[in-house]
Amino acid sequence: YQRRVRGTVSWSAMSFRVGLVHWSPGVTDRAMAEAAHSCPDGLVVRVIEPVDARSLVTILHRIYSATTKERPRHQVQVVTSDRDMHQLLAHTPPDVVFALEGELDQRMEQTREWMQPARASRSARRVVVEGVALEEADEISAGSNQEARGFNFIALVLRFLCWLVGWPSSSQIMTGEPAPYPSMVVAGTFDRLHSGHRLLLSAAAMLVEREGGQLFLGITGDELIRNKKLASDIQPYQEREARVVEFVRSIRPDIQLMPGPITSSFGGVPGQSAVRAIAVSSETVSRAHLFNFLKKLIRPLRYVPGISEWVRAKLLKLGTSFEPMSVVSVPIITDPSSSDGKVSSSILRLKSVMRKKIS
Repeated sequence: YQRRVRGTVSWSAMSFRVGLVHWSPGVTDRAMAEAAHSCPDGLVVRVIEPVDARSLVTILHRIYSATTKERPRHQVQVVTSDRDMHQLLAHTPPDVVFALEGELDQRMEQTREWMQPARASRSARRVVVEGVALEEADEISAGSNQEARGFNFIALVLRFLCWLVGWPSSSQIMTGEPAPYPSMVVAGTFDRLHSGHRLLLSAAAMLVEREGGQLFLGITGDELIRNKKLASDIQPYQEREARVVEFVRSIRPDIQLMPGPITSSFGGVPGQSAVRAIAVSSETVSRAHLFNFLKKLIRPLRYVPGISEWVRAKLLKLGTSFEPMSVVSVPIITDPSSSDGKVSSSILRLKSVMRKKIS
């Protein structure tokens, strides 16, 4: 293990393989983008400071948005626990460490301790790790999303109606019980696994309880993908499931993963128990709130003899119960160069088809 400290990060002068970023609020988005650019084989990000669940989703979105600007399909793995770092670095040892300038020595030493298992298993190979100091931001941004002010009668009426029926605000990241959750579900097509998928999967995995937690992974089955754009070019189900499981297990090896196909918009994974929470993108969060609202309407039926058991059995088939689920809304990652303004599998499929035609 060797340490060679370089100056402030500059991607034009660096070329590494896999990098490890010790992330804290002082690390700028520009530095994250440069780190991703200089490490084409992947980036491991360790979130240093303990954060609450709501802040964690915001931090994950910030990290993935910054790195996506340079490499849309970059392999970024975010970890929050030292125990998970030991296991991850044993399989993916970095050759460069990024940290704030005043913390670099401490973080390099910490990384050396995490990599001891990797060194032991690679006794014939010398592990060389370089250090890159990052300049700390002068001011830590609180976020760019500012709520528009001013009187808007229609918006005011809509807010009143939402409050009247108990419909959550679209800006809420989390509704329901606080994390961590004993069981959670996240679903999607997950074709050509990209940064938006990794953001959603990371948020779901990190909000599951460490001891005995279950994460149900719903991967869209063949029946539901027929109406998608360029459906014939979507990767086979087995390939998509394998990549999703591999990624989630790399950042949370301690939780129980339950993957399976989903065959309807409100259907669950085969064998799914009544989960306590669901993670969705901000684009589809209205469906989760609608599902909770419908369950709220039928809750009185649980007191009706003869009908309650029938309804409970139907809900159990959907992997839920009479009780509302907590909802985690994960923001999408924007991409100005994309026709729909976001990182999406449909655009990646289109690019793949165009490349085949050109070649």
